[in-house]
Amino acid sequence: MFELVLIHQSEEKAGDMQQAWEQPGVRLRAYDAWAMDPEALDDCRQALLQCDFAVILLHGGLSWFPDFQKLSTALSESRRFFFHSEIEEENQLILKKSSLLQEEQDFLRSCFEMGGVENFKKMLVFFQTGERKEPQPVIREGIFGCRPDQEAEVLAQAENCKKPVVGVLVHYSNCLSGNTGHIEALVDAIRRKGGFPLPIVSTMQPTTWSDGLLGVIERYFQMNGRPRIQALIATSGFSMTMLASPGMGRHGETGSVFARLGVPVLQAMVTYLSQEKWEQSFEGMDSMSVGSSVFEPELDGQIITTVIGCTEKQQGEHGSVSRTVPLPAQIDLVAGLAVSWGRLQVKSASEKKVAILLHNMPPRRDMLGCAYGLDAPESACRMIRSLQEKGLFLQRSWENGAELLRELLNGLTNENDTLSYTLMREKSAGVLAGRDYEQWFAGFPEHTRKEMEERWGQAPGEWLVLDQQILIPGIQNGNLFVGIQPARETEQEAEAACHSLKRPCPHQYLGYYKWIRDVFHADIIYHVGAHGTVEWLPGKALGLSADCYPELCLRELPNVYPYIVNLPGEGTQAKRRAAAVLIGHMPPPMKQAGLYGALEELSVLLEQYRNAEKYDKKQLAILEEELQKKAEALEIPKEARVSLDGLEGWLEEIRHSQIRDGLHILGKIPVGTRMEHILEFLSTGGETREVLKERLQEIPKELDAVCATFEGRFVPPGGSGCPSRDSREVLPTGRNFYGLHPGQIPGRAAWETGKKMAEELLDRMRKGSGKWPESVTMVVYSGETMKTQGDTVAEILFLLGVRPTWIAGTQSVSGLELISPGELQRPRVDVTLRVSGLFRDNFPNLIELLDDAVNLVIAQEEPIGSNYVREHVMRDIRTLVASGMEKEKAVRVSSARIFGCPPGQYGAGVAPLIESGAWKDRGELGESYIKWGGFSYGRNRSGEAMEEAFRDRLKAGEAVVKNMSSSEEDLMESDDFYNYFGGAVAAAEQAKGEKTEAYVFSDSDGTGRKLRTLKEETERLFRAKLLNPAFAEGMMPHGYRGAQEISMMFDTVFGWSAAADNITAADFRGLEQLYLQTPRMKEFLGKENPWALHHICERLLEVADRGMWEAEAQDLDEIRRVYLEMEGGLEDMES
Repeated sequence: MFELVLIHQSEEKAGDMQQAWEQPGVRLRAYDAWAMDPEALDDCRQALLQCDFAVILLHGGLSWFPDFQKLSTALSESRRFFFHSEIEEENQLILKKSSLLQEEQDFLRSCFEMGGVENFKKMLVFFQTGERKEPQPVIREGIFGCRPDQEAEVLAQAENCKKPVVGVLVHYSNCLSGNTGHIEALVDAIRRKGGFPLPIVSTMQPTTWSDGLLGVIERYFQMNGRPRIQALIATSGFSMTMLASPGMGRHGETGSVFARLGVPVLQAMVTYLSQEKWEQSFEGMDSMSVGSSVFEPELDGQIITTVIGCTEKQQGEHGSVSRTVPLPAQIDLVAGLAVSWGRLQVKSASEKKVAILLHNMPPRRDMLGCAYGLDAPESACRMIRSLQEKGLFLQRSWENGAELLRELLNGLTNENDTLSYTLMREKSAGVLAGRDYEQWFAGFPEHTRKEMEERWGQAPGEWLVLDQQILIPGIQNGNLFVGIQPARETEQEAEAACHSLKRPCPHQYLGYYKWIRDVFHADIIYHVGAHGTVEWLPGKALGLSADCYPELCLRELPNVYPYIVNLPGEGTQAKRRAAAVLIGHMPPPMKQAGLYGALEELSVLLEQYRNAEKYDKKQLAILEEELQKKAEALEIPKEARVSLDGLEGWLEEIRHSQIRDGLHILGKIPVGTRMEHILEFLSTGGETREVLKERLQEIPKELDAVCATFEGRFVPPGGSGCPSRDSREVLPTGRNFYGLHPGQIPGRAAWETGKKMAEELLDRMRKGSGKWPESVTMVVYSGETMKTQGDTVAEILFLLGVRPTWIAGTQSVSGLELISPGELQRPRVDVTLRVSGLFRDNFPNLIELLDDAVNLVIAQEEPIGSNYVREHVMRDIRTLVASGMEKEKAVRVSSARIFGCPPGQYGAGVAPLIESGAWKDRGELGESYIKWGGFSYGRNRSGEAMEEAFRDRLKAGEAVVKNMSSSEEDLMESDDFYNYFGGAVAAAEQAKGEKTEAYVFSDSDGTGRKLRTLKEETERLFRAKLLNPAFAEGMMPHGYRGAQEISMMFDTVFGWSAAADNITAADFRGLEQLYLQTPRMKEFLGKENPWALHHICERLLEVADRGMWEAEAQDLDEIRRVYLEMEGGLEDMES
């Protein structure tokens, strides 16, 4: 009996293989890698040791079959096996262990790729006899559904067609198995949407009988080197660049096989979920398809659309067969979007209509055009000027962003409390008839209509609605509409709603986008800067349905998003939930903080002391006394005043800290000293100044990419992250950036960094308490994980006493292994994680990896005091069982270590409460954090409510820890940090009933991260940045937008003070003195953005009213005077 083993991942070809190999004299044992439990895994291992030949087909690669490591020894012993993965590097690595000769491997691969029962029978003949019978293609490459003699005519029609020609890439294997229902439906939909479909069948990878995708592009999608098509839809997953050129990596600087085509490429997805499960699923995609159908296509610069088909199992004679069930509404969306992108090439520039939206969150008049690190108004003006040069028709031009902004502010905005109905109507850029909206709304699913009406009343609602007409804030100028993104919620609820996938938006929000599409008839829309709200509207996390709110807004409208390149976590949300082409732009310029005012005087005095040490020691006592008095008067931390060396080190850290030098302007190259500062800063990442300067000279590509999308051209892909960490990957900007491959986290270098961070944390905590810490709480972000290749994940693993394993010669993580007690030389530390919603959605594999690590440690029976994870779990199980809980549930509750917000939600519950003003004290904020974050995640855990378990873990934690990725960001730049990190401090202290320590790893000057307490980091940031006139002066050239940045800073400081009580009276007094009592600064705020000055006063008064700052009476009087003065002036301006 010939023993044959087949291991597969629900591979479509597995059914044909079983049909071909179930022959007399053959014993076939087939294993589905997805369905292997421990018993089946052991049985498979034994079968591999005894078999005559084995075939392993891993569609998703080794990262999706971590148990492969447990089988590799058996494979190495048998040596008679064939292995195939969609990742070529894995094929080369694993097949080295096979006894097959290279020509034998090539033969089996050809049989496998050509497919079909007859070719698989030839494989069996080879397994048994070694005879190689030439395989024959079952399906030919070429135009789908077209005879060879018809192809020339079809290509001629495409060449002469006046409609957009949309190519469709069809994988050979779909045709081989007859699984083409979704392809046929897509081709029909392209025709119905007004396009000319050109579907092409390809193996994608080059084979012995095909040159793969490169040949298909040359023969069918191009003619004489120019594109024959105007858009392309890919219907199969993985990186086409890597498939097209196995072993060759990325294609130069463009990084994509599609760059040669130069047309937009859309990724249409198929999920392994059944239609019923997909419809009910919040995730929208199965975990394996996220990697192959989302992340890897992003590497090629593809536009991520939605699911066009689900997978249903059908039972056949030789086992179950997977079939793709078409989703008609989704297929129509993808086809329509592709035709819309194609139309941008067909339509003349002067006829195209463009919508540009500026963000406004929260919807206040001081917050128009907000964008992280970007001067959005000035950038929008530069975009408009560039598009006008390309042929966009305008009736008038704006000289600069300030002029554009003035016109927007003089019109209708999202905040119109002081306007009469007559003025609101006059200032509106347009209206959407209520009956048109109602007719459209009536076609929504019942559950959508119900939740909209429960929150906002009957359509069309009341928000910005007059006489049953929806008002449209913005400006129409020829074929351009410059708009203000509609309010997601009321001002008080805006923060809570922004990151919510549950709360419906107002009727006016949907009506606004409908007006842009169907009344203004925009051909393309640009959302300017990070970030808006459309990608955060309710719906699935991925693979959105036609009735998910982002789809209701955008439908078939091409969406482009200039986005800061060092914010990949949020950026991928726009790519995956709003089909956005991201145009990565530079972060703001940075410079050294330097010293100023009394700090500079202190430094001069210290220098005098050092000179006296050399030349005049009689002066030392006098100078030292003066130094100490001055340092004490400046309220410099006591720790820094212990010695003059400590004081000198503290001053140097402030001096060399990097702070923002204003904001970035899209496409604008820094000049003069600003360029010198940037070069000095970026060179800390290891690249030479000469190379960096060359790459910075390419910043105008940011505007080139804007023009490319206007013309319907391809935007090449590029990396994301912090230029100061990895300029080679991130620069130049102006590319469609992507994140990090989830299967390569943590990277090997990140593991070494994470180990050092864990050791530094343990060392500091041990010095403070005299013992090893038992438990810590860590806050983990998606973006930080992407930017550092996962060093926080590595730190967590090392604290647990576990290390990742990698596939040899690659960065792909294959599993975990325990670090022995002898090697570890310390106890295993219990780590509780509060992960962000984006981390949960972007890295389901890491959630499982970390949960596996926890359970691996729990399973180790080790001496008391050496494994705190197991000790705590065993103790908690006993306590819960004694209280009456069933043991199975007690085990589940006690072992939970990964917590996050509810499924379908983002945020931490603290910032929304603070912004609403409806909170009493820090305890209430802590309770909100616990309630919002009390949902357990892990392997077989998908947001299980465990509020009390989360509370217990916070109570046990001896410190709260947050890691920052680089000096390009700091804790005072965003409400996210006080929401997640500050909220964790409030929650831990609420759970414990006492103060808790908080630590942050941060990089002050670009040379490396250092562990500081939250108190130390706050002090550093106030002295180096917030109270530094140089920071404020850097914002002044940006006018309204710079003043807005300062206003936002006051919001962030207020949030930190509320959540973590880390802002001192001296800090608040310093802010008031710099921004309200300095005439030049006060004049700047009042002139450029009087709403910002008014808001700053309002914030400071609230700080005092809540007892967070015991302000002097004269200070409060001055704040009230400015507040009232501004309030009167604003009423006059707005009426």
